[in-house]
Amino acid sequence: MVMTLDFSKIYQKKNQVSLYREEGSVIETKGMVYRVSLKRASLGSGVKFINDNGDSTRGEVVSISKDSCLVMPYSEISGVNSKTRVICEQDNSYFQVCDELLGRVIDAFGNPMDGKGPIRSFKKENRSLNGEYINPLTRPPIDHALNFGVKAIDSFITV
Repeated sequence: MVMTLDFSKIYQKKNQVSLYREEGSVIETKGMVYRVSLKRASLGSGVKFINDNGDSTRGEVVSISKDSCLVMPYSEISGVNSKTRVICEQDNSYFQVCDELLGRVIDAFGNPMDGKGPIRSFKKENRSLNGEYINPLTRPPIDHALNFGVKAIDSFITV
């Protein structure tokens, strides 16, 4: 009998691990924006709201201050009070990419929406959502105009 080891769950857990996990609570609310007592959250960090009844929803840090931050949830949340737990989970400025994403339709969280099944690649790499900065002096010079085929645009606005 040949035994095979399945490391897929270990890889999934490894990719979900954050460097730190801070927990805070809701201080105040202003419409759909919540002031939360998270001191180490960075701009763009993902958070999870957990209500007293166990319901949860995800959100994102949109502003930071000295001892708190403003968080906007991704979906509607009900039952928020001063005992609602808010857990800072991850830095959302990076996204995991792999070859299996080519030609796929995904949502903002990387979940497939095209009905072609889950994305199961373990060879994922983190890429910054902000991109890489390019030195404008190293770019090649523009040597020809882009023709739109609309005379008003081509004659007055050279692109």
